[in-house]
Amino acid sequence: MVTVLRVGGDIDLTNVAAWRCVLAEVSAVATAPGALIIDLDAAHFLGLCAFTALADTAEHCRGRGIDLRVVGTQPVVARIIGVGLWDTLLPVHATVVAAVDAWHQIHRPTGDAVANSQGS
Repeated sequence: MVTVLRVGGDIDLTNVAAWRCVLAEVSAVATAPGALIIDLDAAHFLGLCAFTALADTAEHCRGRGIDLRVVGTQPVVARIIGVGLWDTLLPVHATVVAAVDAWHQIHRPTGDAVANSQGS
C-alpha cells in the first residue's frame, strides 16, 4: 500500500516538534510492505531540521518494511539530502507518480510469486 503526505508552508526550528508528530502519525498509518511518499513541492521553506526528521522517520519506516520516498522538484531538496548523506535513505523523485513507479520497480513480484498468487 502507498501512503502520500503532501506538505505545505514552512518547517523550521519553531515547528519541528509538530513536524515530527505529523511524520510519526502518517508513518504509523503506513503498512508493510508499502511506501510512504512525502511530497515537499508545496513547502515554502525547509530547515535542515525538517530533513533530519525525515531521515529519522525513514530509518524507523525501513525497520518496519516501509520505503520512504521524497517528492521534490526544488533543487535545494536533493542538494540538502545529498549533503546530509541521506540520498540512499531518502530517494528524491520529481512527482508522486515517479516515486510510486520507482517503488513498484523494486517491489514488483517475480514471475513465480505472481503465478503462485494467481493459482491460490
